[in-house]
Amino acid sequence: MQIHRQTFGSLVEWLAFLETPTTMPLQERVSHNVGDSKWYGTGSYDAAIRLAEDGWEEGLTRLHKLSVELSDELIGLLHIPEVQFDVTGDELDVGKFVHGEPEDFMTLVPAEIEQEPKLLRVGVNFGASCGVDAEAMTRKGAAATGLIDILEQHGKRVELDAITIASSSRQAVHTIIRIKDFNGPVQLANLIFALAHPSAHRRLAFCSWEHLDEDVREAIGITPLGGYGRPRDLPMEEREQYDIYVPSLYGSWDRQAAVEYIIAELSKQGIYTEKEVP
Repeated sequence: MQIHRQTFGSLVEWLAFLETPTTMPLQERVSHNVGDSKWYGTGSYDAAIRLAEDGWEEGLTRLHKLSVELSDELIGLLHIPEVQFDVTGDELDVGKFVHGEPEDFMTLVPAEIEQEPKLLRVGVNFGASCGVDAEAMTRKGAAATGLIDILEQHGKRVELDAITIASSSRQAVHTIIRIKDFNGPVQLANLIFALAHPSAHRRLAFCSWEHLDEDVREAIGITPLGGYGRPRDLPMEEREQYDIYVPSLYGSWDRQAAVEYIIAELSKQGIYTEKEVP
């Protein structure tokens, strides 16, 4: 398969590229269709650009809601149970009592997990087929954003690539945007737009592909009737460059699925581990 690559060092660089000329007539560009805000997430291309530049405040509200829902699930994993002894407490330690030790009561208290700083490369495939519900795209992206936020809050440094791919049986275009460097701050309002807003894929990525040469566009299906190709994941050897890779798979991504996903990924990275109480 022939692969065409579009690689951008930042969201700003990508947005600047989208403003460059293309040989595709405006009336044929699906990215610029007006209306159908339920599928696109916005009513126009210009509205999508404003959200990309200014950040998606509604998305932050969604992210906050997910964080609140996560708090109860994670509370038992955020800290290691630690036993402290004193003259009073929750439970008598019979062994200490028999030996006449004054601090013979024990109490379980939370103790922070000490971790070494760690650099993590994260790749999130935000592409989706036309049949994927826009709400599912948002739920998946919010879960990925929440994961990155938690990693950063707990001392990890994340380098993030947003990835989307359009393909046919013969050719494909890989569009990869560096959203965050290891030492860059987390701009959650912009981050959640890139990963969770349907317009990031259905307007901005579409626009990016509309800048391909005409023969490449036609081979992949970047045409009004071509469906803009099929979504695809990076080849396995390219995924392996990431410590965490979120594929272009869609289920319901409901609350429980999002919580389970985040906990599983945090566990893989050693963020939260449970230690048995002696």
